[in-house]
Amino acid sequence: MSDLRTTPERLNTTHPVIDEPVSRTGRTLSIVGFVCAALALFVLPIVFGPAAIICGIVGWRSGDRLGVWAAVAGVLGMIGGIALAAAVVNNAKVGY
Repeated sequence: MSDLRTTPERLNTTHPVIDEPVSRTGRTLSIVGFVCAALALFVLPIVFGPAAIICGIVGWRSGDRLGVWAAVAGVLGMIGGIALAAAVVNNAKVGY
C-alpha cells in the first residue's frame, strides 16, 4: 500500500495554466520580483516597481504561479512608494 502523499497523482510538478514544468528560474525570478516590490515601497518606486512587474511576469511565464503575485505586489509597491514619497515631500513643505 502506497502513501497517498507521495503518489504521482498527488505530486504536481506542472504549471496549472500553461502545463509546463515548474522551473527554478521561474521561482528565482518570482522571489526577485517580491524583493523589488518591497524595495519599490521605500526606494525608487519608478525603477523597482516595473522591475518587480517584469520579473513577476517572466517568472510566471517560466512556470511559477507566484510570479503573478509578484507582479501584483510590484504594482502595489510602486503605487504605495509614489504615494509615500508624495506624502513625505508634502510634509516637508508644510514644515516651513
